[in-house]
Amino acid sequence: PFGVERSLVTALLLDTGLGLGTRAVADSAPTVAQTIALGRGEVEMFCSRRGHTTGWHIDFQENFTIQVSGAKKWTLAGKPLGHPLRGHTPHFPESPDVVESQSKAHALGRGGERGRIASEPPPGQEVQEVLLKAGSVLYFPAGMWHRVETVEDGVSLNVSLMGQNWADLLSSG
Repeated sequence: PFGVERSLVTALLLDTGLGLGTRAVADSAPTVAQTIALGRGEVEMFCSRRGHTTGWHIDFQENFTIQVSGAKKWTLAGKPLGHPLRGHTPHFPESPDVVESQSKAHALGRGGERGRIASEPPPGQEVQEVLLKAGSVLYFPAGMWHRVETVEDGVSLNVSLMGQNWADLLSSG
């Protein structure tokens, strides 16, 4: 429900400092405008069966995952990529408009390189495995390579945060 999502996202944006809002907002119920100024986020629920694996990928948001029931093995590789772009990760569909705009933005930020992010982490990256059981919480930063395997049927919640940036704030007029 929207109310639950809004409270989780707002609280985490304030606690992590990802938004451009102030602590004063935390002392009162934030208005929609104040919540938007803090940043954006979403809450997703994943119901997974044993054996399901999500292949290597990166996300463009800061993520907190809460294992509600069951268990998942998270494999994390390397260090986070700086400033990953939305739609510029291996699991997004390659529609021409997304590929073109994200390739241009990627090239500007990476000294002229173009193309999509690789489909797996580069060889030689340090790999860590983390087993999440019911009640476990894991933070993984934007741009962190990860793969997730469901070890026991279960449910998890993922809170994804996208900090507000000055361009969004100024253009919201």
